[in-house]
Amino acid sequence: MKKITTTGSIKLELRVDDKLFDEIIKHKWNIFRDNLVQCKMNGKIVRLHRFVMGAEAGDEVRRIKGDRYDFRKECFSIKKAVE
Repeated sequence: MKKITTTGSIKLELRVDDKLFDEIIKHKWNIFRDNLVQCKMNGKIVRLHRFVMGAEAGDEVRRIKGDRYDFRKECFSIKKAVE
């Protein structure tokens, strides 16, 4: 487990998977007013929990364990959208 620190005015330490660390640190993650961690990629807002789970539009990602600053894959479940 590795740790990253958010950018912006609120600095928080987040736990992430070692395997995803290199991809995650390519972006500037910050805390938005609804306490979600997000960044802008290709002009779109991307939430960290959806990025970690590889979620696509319509997929539902839920936290199943851990604290709100733990973004390891094991802390989430994903329900794929029905096509």
